[in-house]
Amino acid sequence: MTTGPTQRVFSGAGLSRAQRKGIACASCEKRWPRPHILLGTLADGSPLYVCADCAGALPKEQKPVPAPPTPAITTPAQPPRAAGAPLPITATSHRHSKASWLVLLTTLLFGLPLTAAFTLLCLARARPGR
Repeated sequence: MTTGPTQRVFSGAGLSRAQRKGIACASCEKRWPRPHILLGTLADGSPLYVCADCAGALPKEQKPVPAPPTPAITTPAQPPRAAGAPLPITATSHRHSKASWLVLLTTLLFGLPLTAAFTLLCLARARPGR
């Protein structure tokens, strides 16, 4: 028996003969009313049924969520570099490159990272009379 992409396949271990034959519910073993909702199949291909009460307690089928499309990244064509010419500076993102330069600049000028230099600058600009 061919199973679809959402068809569940179960092992018959732990099930009674009545459950494996579809006479009793695969979950609660209730025989009346006869289970009629298909739960999946056993490993040998025989169907496995549950009653309406147990089917309501089962988790709903979840459709797989498709992955978001990846944006196409294009890079501009660069002319060949002359021998001995410096490599071009490229940044991964504008924000990242700007923050890196600010951190480097404040570290070189003040010997402090950016946040400490900003805090000192704010404290120096505060006027005590206000």
